[in-house]
Amino acid sequence: PDGKIEIGYRWKKQIPGGSVHGSADQYNQTGIAICLVGNYTLYYPSKKQMNSLYTLTRFLMKKYDIPPKYVLTHRHAVRTICPGPLFPETAFIKLIKEKNIRSRPFQNVKADEIAAKRLAKLSRPIE
Repeated sequence: PDGKIEIGYRWKKQIPGGSVHGSADQYNQTGIAICLVGNYTLYYPSKKQMNSLYTLTRFLMKKYDIPPKYVLTHRHAVRTICPGPLFPETAFIKLIKEKNIRSRPFQNVKADEIAAKRLAKLSRPIE
């Protein structure tokens, strides 16, 4: 279902991650990877996905005392376009930096301006 959080086998067995390769492999040893299912080069993530991502990220930040500056997207760890130009990264990072935790913060957040412009160029539907 849309927005469902599932625990991967690497977390259950506490196996180092496999998300980042090459010179940034240290993230696999010390980081927590969260995967969203979707192609965010063509479509926006759903509001349910973004709210689940926000809730899970804030939970992990609190539980493991992770400051916002250590929350990165895949493209900040290694050279890639992942999570894609339509992922509302600016809004997400801004929200996780806030002191107060919100309930379903992505109900009213508009997509990043850059993402909207890219979407217009791609002429793809918004999910």
